[in-house]
Amino acid sequence: IRPIHFFKADCIPFAIVTPDGIWHERAEMGWWGMTNNEMDESIWEKEVRAIFKKHRDDLGVAVDCHI
Repeated sequence: IRPIHFFKADCIPFAIVTPDGIWHERAEMGWWGMTNNEMDESIWEKEVRAIFKKHRDDLGVAVDCHI
């Protein structure tokens, strides 16, 4: 657990839950890691960077989940 601005700049997660409880994701994850409605990588990266910038002093937790 650390403030968002301590996360590496190249850290682009698959999904983010913001402090307001909203789930943001690059795609809908289904069984066995299959995805639907996947967002273009460059668009998702811009969205992630905007979220990180807005919440840079909030605490973040990185979780590596496998299904």
